[in-house]
Amino acid sequence: MCDLTSIGYLTIREVSEQLHLSRSTVYELIAREGLPVVHFGRAVRVSKVSLEQWLARREAAQARIDSHGSLWHTAPLPIRQKSKARPSLRQVAPRGQASVSSRR
Repeated sequence: MCDLTSIGYLTIREVSEQLHLSRSTVYELIAREGLPVVHFGRAVRVSKVSLEQWLARREAAQARIDSHGSLWHTAPLPIRQKSKARPSLRQVAPRGQASVSSRR
């Protein structure tokens, strides 16, 4: 049986160690920023060549952004959904009772 590391594939842990990032950050890079992976059943591996190419593209994008001086992040930030505001006490009354704002 051959070792996938010797033929150019890294585990998530190995990628995290090489980039000095946590494993969860590496998984976020995969999910949100397109770090390419290969699945072997349940196992997830990153090609050394693909990782190097992805890093080069990321560095080039960072250099373009830095030259403009306005943005610091290479990928668009996810849009946060606004949470539904809780109704105030004036808007909600217990069943069968009028709300506080209607009692004057």
